[in-house]
Amino acid sequence: MTRYVAFLRGINVGGNRIIKMADLRAALVDAGFADVATYIASGNVLLTSDDDETTIARRVETLIQARYGFHSDTIVRSAAEIGQIAAHHPFAAEQPSAAISVYALLLPALLAAANAAIVAQASTAENTVIVQGREIFWRRVRVPGAAPELPKAANKAIGLTTVRDMKTMRKLAELVHVAIA
Repeated sequence: MTRYVAFLRGINVGGNRIIKMADLRAALVDAGFADVATYIASGNVLLTSDDDETTIARRVETLIQARYGFHSDTIVRSAAEIGQIAAHHPFAAEQPSAAISVYALLLPALLAAANAAIVAQASTAENTVIVQGREIFWRRVRVPGAAPELPKAANKAIGLTTVRDMKTMRKLAELVHVAIA
């Protein structure tokens, strides 16, 4: 049995596609997952399974569609991968700042080389974007009143993703009991 985090995309955002976490936990236990827990209501589910990441993602998506009536793309990472993301992202050595936000964009698969090149070109003085495996790390200078946004060409090249800030990723690493060096 392996410990995983399933990231549900687009739930409980802006009052739409609402899922109560207690109900989701119970449904996942009923579906055969073990040690199910959630962290905040934005769709971070910790679970244990013998299945691989792809199978877990499909099972969770099928359950959400059947139980809640909508589709939520699900991206899964092992506990070890969560620890690596939290500890070894390209901005880990930088001191946290109220003016800087750092995010991990989680991808279901590696980007094609051409798409990774397009994403890398999205770096500006306000945004630094680094593709690293199945993650894209985004360091953004906060601009008062401006929503965080990558250029449209980068978003198109990225395709399916879900975004979590690094504070959330560090907390998830802690919750899956992975030491962050």
